Amino acid sequence: MSLSHLSLYNCNIVGSIPTSVGNLTQLAYLSMSSNKFNGHIPSLLSNLANLRFLDLSYNNIIGEFPDIFVNLTQLSFLSLTSNQLTGPIPSCVNVLQNLAYISFSTNNLSGTIPSWLFTLPLLQTIYLDHNRLHGSIPGSIFELVNLTDLGLSSNNLSGIVELHLFSKLKNLEFLDLSYNSLSVNTTFKANSSFAQLQWLLLSGCNLIEFPGILRTVNRLQQLDLSDNKINGQIPNWMWDIGKDTLFLSKSFPQ
Repeated sequence: MSLSHLSLYNCNIVGSIPTSVGNLTQLAYLSMSSNKFNGHIPSLLSNLANLRFLDLSYNNIIGEFPDIFVNLTQLSFLSLTSNQLTGPIPSCVNVLQNLAYISFSTNNLSGTIPSWLFTLPLLQTIYLDHNRLHGSIPGSIFELVNLTDLGLSSNNLSGIVELHLFSKLKNLEFLDLSYNSLSVNTTFKANSSFAQLQWLLLSGCNLIEFPGILRTVNRLQQLDLSDNKINGQIPNWMWDIGKDTLFLSKSFPQ
């Protein structure tokens, strides 16, 4: 029987990723997360055309993205979180039409967020936080009707963001825009609703008032408005926000 599932999670493995992994052409699941792998992602991983789950997070992988993803068209889960990857998000990722989960957070990625990233039809989760990405947030993001989690914090993103537009994402549960160079406009729109939103993180977003949009949020568990320019009195309606759902925690979904 050909191997289809391989997990080497948290095995304290040191060294480069063996190129021989590329010979396991029937693999559908590959996790090598939380080790001490270093060096580049081997190009022979492109042989794994049946792969649906790839997790190389929490290692010391370096270099720019290789072109291996051109052949990995079955991928639905891709995590490269907490490595030392550099350069832009490669255009080869746009062939991954089955992607539901993508995390490139905590690397050294640069360049802009490519607009095609937000046209992948099945995407539910995107984490690009803690990189060096710049430019504005592409308007194509509002076409991702299945999106539940969006983490863009701690980059160099800029421009004006209309918070009410995120209400188009009817399934959105987690939104983190913190610590960029964004100016988030929180003007309340009567037809805006965030029925599913549970985590809203807007630290350092140049807010000047309490977001009126919060009045449409009924399931909020985490709210962070720290490091902003809010002044004046706290509006009375703020005390009703999340009164039955908010809790204190230092961990967020990743």
